[in-house]
Amino acid sequence: MMMQMEASTTIPLKNQKLIIDLPQGWSHQQNYWGIPLAFINTSKNITVAVSELVQINPSFTEIERQNYFTDYKLGRLAWLSQASGKLVKFYELEVMQKKQAVSGLVFGYVYKLDQTTFHEKSYYLTCKNVSYNLKYLIDQSQMESMDTIDAMIRGIGCL
Repeated sequence: MMMQMEASTTIPLKNQKLIIDLPQGWSHQQNYWGIPLAFINTSKNITVAVSELVQINPSFTEIERQNYFTDYKLGRLAWLSQASGKLVKFYELEVMQKKQAVSGLVFGYVYKLDQTTFHEKSYYLTCKNVSYNLKYLIDQSQMESMDTIDAMIRGIGCL
């Protein structure tokens, strides 16, 4: 399914401006329920949370990336144990290099709580020395939006 894009949107933040092509039906809001920036699709009940981080080293060595991913996995497994959830799989660690000076790491996992399957993805992106965490959580009924969400996030740039 081809996603329709609306006009490019520039969002001023504390340290720089983000540029994003929001798909049709998506909007952005700053200071949304304590989240500094959110991309929202109200009709599908999906929110992508954006937080600025202390800068992540975009030139992690392979060992450092794997250690970061291992820490992530251990944290998620501990949470699943407390929540009586079941791991389905981890999305593999991906290193992102793209235009407009954006680089970073992408990973996530799929898990079950009761009878519901959830997909969580985290993007740790650095753009011109400012780092961000973009995170979303969808359930199985929202899976049709996953490619759109990932393309939207991968299209982010900065000024």
